[in-house]
Amino acid sequence: MTTTTANLAWGIIGAAIYLMGILGEHERNFLIVRAACHAADTNDAMLIKKTLPEPLANFVSDTDLETMPQKWRRLPDAPVPTGMSSNDARPLAC
Repeated sequence: MTTTTANLAWGIIGAAIYLMGILGEHERNFLIVRAACHAADTNDAMLIKKTLPEPLANFVSDTDLETMPQKWRRLPDAPVPTGMSSNDARPLAC
């Protein structure tokens, strides 16, 4: 196995791991949104706030969290998990 072949193989492995991480992040975001849709009370909303990334959690107020479930329930369709887009693969392009 030549050095070039080994480098190519590790590049493909690295890209696959990166893309799996993106899919995991999309799924996590979907689960957070779904939990927000079904939050029953303020305690549920506070648990959701703890799962948000810190910059977003600091941006969302407690009042926003209390009203979020009602706003989500008024939407016509529940959100669905998103797949990958071309923007997800852009960092892989050299």
